[in-house]
Amino acid sequence: MPRPLLLITGFGPFEGVLENPSGRLVTDLLERPPGDFDVVGEVLPVSFGRAPARLGELLAELAPRVPDLAVSTGMHRQPGFRVELLARRRLVNAERVDVDGVVAAAADPEGVSAQGVLETSLAARLPELLEDLPGWRLSRDAGGYVCERVYRTLLEWGAAAERPALFVHVPQYEFRGPEAQREETLRFLRPLLG
Repeated sequence: MPRPLLLITGFGPFEGVLENPSGRLVTDLLERPPGDFDVVGEVLPVSFGRAPARLGELLAELAPRVPDLAVSTGMHRQPGFRVELLARRRLVNAERVDVDGVVAAAADPEGVSAQGVLETSLAARLPELLEDLPGWRLSRDAGGYVCERVYRTLLEWGAAAERPALFVHVPQYEFRGPEAQREETLRFLRPLLG
């Protein structure tokens, strides 16, 4: 029987952040897989157009194998980890620019989905999972930027594939170093893949 498969993505540099902790976390998990499940993934550009497109390509490239869990990660500037419950259709930070120089307002096409908000299928399980993870919390605001666009893409895939999908915002290194982020992330993921 094959081991569970995790698809995980993070992001590269953006807005003066030269080393994005989410990208380093993904690179570390790919270079040093945990051993009890398989890991595939990639560091995505902080781009409204390219990041969701590449995520779709990654999922297609895995066929016929389908990830048992798909997780995207991004960085936020506060302490602790944030597990995002939902993604909106509309981006709220309309004037924020991505690495391609595109503003959210221009990247926000009409009719992305008939639904205004999508929620992770894991929402009911998450409060219990976070009880033993100090500094981890649930969030109902994925940020309205590229993170939200990628999460929306991931949730739409998850609904179609009948697989769980999540987005986790990791803190900057001043709050948690790379090794602590790896260990805490694995503590969070293992029950979801077991």
